[in-house]
Amino acid sequence: MLTFIRKIPLILKKEKMLKILDKNTYSLIDVYPNKIKKFYVNVEREFRENNIARVDNRYDITRNKLRRMLKYKNVWEWDLFEKADVFWDKVKSIEANGIYDTYDIEVEDTNNYVSNGLVTHNSSLISCILPIWCTVYNKKSFILILSDTLGQASDFLADIRRELESNVRLQRDFPHACGKGSTWRVDEIVTRNDVKILALGSGSKIRGRRFGTKRPDLILLDDIENLEMVKSDTQRTDLKKWFDDDVMFVGGESGTKLDIFAVGTILGKEALLTSLVDPTKYPNFQSKVFSAVEKFSSSDLWAEWESLFTDPLDKDREVTARNFFEEHKEQMLRGTKVLWPEGDPYYDLMVNKLVNPSGFLAEKMNSPIDYTRVKVRREELHFKDFRDPYMQNLLNECPTFGAIDPSLGKNVKSGDFSAIVTMKRDKNTGLIYVPDIIMKRLDPDRQIDIILDLHEKRFFKLFGVETNAFQIILANLLRAKSRKRGSYLPIKEIQNYSDKVMRLEGIFPFIKDGTIIFDEYKYKHNRVYRNAIEQLLAYTGGKNERDDFIDALQMCFSIIRGTTFKMLTKQTGYRRRYAH
Repeated sequence: MLTFIRKIPLILKKEKMLKILDKNTYSLIDVYPNKIKKFYVNVEREFRENNIARVDNRYDITRNKLRRMLKYKNVWEWDLFEKADVFWDKVKSIEANGIYDTYDIEVEDTNNYVSNGLVTHNSSLISCILPIWCTVYNKKSFILILSDTLGQASDFLADIRRELESNVRLQRDFPHACGKGSTWRVDEIVTRNDVKILALGSGSKIRGRRFGTKRPDLILLDDIENLEMVKSDTQRTDLKKWFDDDVMFVGGESGTKLDIFAVGTILGKEALLTSLVDPTKYPNFQSKVFSAVEKFSSSDLWAEWESLFTDPLDKDREVTARNFFEEHKEQMLRGTKVLWPEGDPYYDLMVNKLVNPSGFLAEKMNSPIDYTRVKVRREELHFKDFRDPYMQNLLNECPTFGAIDPSLGKNVKSGDFSAIVTMKRDKNTGLIYVPDIIMKRLDPDRQIDIILDLHEKRFFKLFGVETNAFQIILANLLRAKSRKRGSYLPIKEIQNYSDKVMRLEGIFPFIKDGTIIFDEYKYKHNRVYRNAIEQLLAYTGGKNERDDFIDALQMCFSIIRGTTFKMLTKQTGYRRRYAH
């Protein structure tokens, strides 16, 4: 218990808990249910005064006092409380502190899967603390620890051996279970209280394993797959078959209890752990996916912060960016929520996201990019620095087109994103440049204002608005406000009824061959612009994927094609010569 508290972060009173655990008895801090006290209030005077001091309404029963009571009279219920790992603290007040998920290994016939751990300490809790608890309290008889490799599973078992051998407080409270047992190997132990713990790698033979007459009654899967395994169709299929055919049926006959607890980081959309989260595939698993960031900031100051953090001319850019954050901290953190504020604060997570976006999604957000299915890779994109004087002159001569994938929701904090795209076409080469990308949660009025502001700056030759269903309302409002302003935006209504995935995929060849070119500077220094490109790089065509930017990009490109790529026909006459 002491080692556990020292290693994990506690939100409140960590120092106090450590001081408590250093004591042999806990005075009035560690007390027991009131029914024990009430039962003994009327015990004979001699016992109360001479054996255990006073037990009345002015005093509580502590662990030390309960031990003395047991010497006087051996009551099994008192013995259970005295050895329990639950502290019955006196409650002075209770206040609401939010809703949290809990997991109970003793729920009958329930398997549990936690992605990225409980408060990010999955391996410590599940592969070390949990099996120790099950061992010392004789909750389980035969425990399997399964991991990607035997070496990794053996490392988890080494932590358990170390605690049972050297944790003084654990030995004091559970002498019957601690110390070296009859079997004490790298990959297998049998404890002094006759509990077997076996470490195995994924795919190992587990069918038919026994410990005497006992079958495994607890299976702990910790990071059961690796990235290379997830990328391989064959290895994914083999792992899933092993899990379904062997792991799920390793327990004993009907009526015996087998608990399966799995933790890990989701490595891909086809991974085994992804399936465990899906109740349609594994309805007998209770699952929860954790993300380091639960609510992102909507402040535009983060875009300015990113510019400072990536400024190549400032050798102290990290310090400059940090100072900027501290100066605007309240506004930049407003509305944010993270899983572990003490260990993974929002600022550090934003640095991770900026430096390594794909790693952030995989390791921190449990939303990895499946590189085996993405439609466009980073190396297939084409960039130019639009600040270059030559590019500035070129873009000024190009006609401008635009499009919006609108959102009609009024909730700008949690609603859908709106995406507005600007394109310029070089008449001489046919190349298309993308100078502006706006992808934010915006109410309809704000969407209209941004479009009209861009029109006054860019002078759109044509602007496309999707008008499926209720989206035609935005087109009508945009047209009316444009007339009122006197800017007279030329609007093209677009109705999309074809298959969306196939329609979006039509633009990818033109992205890959360099027909469509993005702004290199904005990609590096503009947060909104880069987020849109990242959406493109993460797109696989799967269900429920965000595609706001890609949709707007495709609509804008279709407008350009419709106005420039005409079907031309040419008639050619031939003069025939005949030999005489």
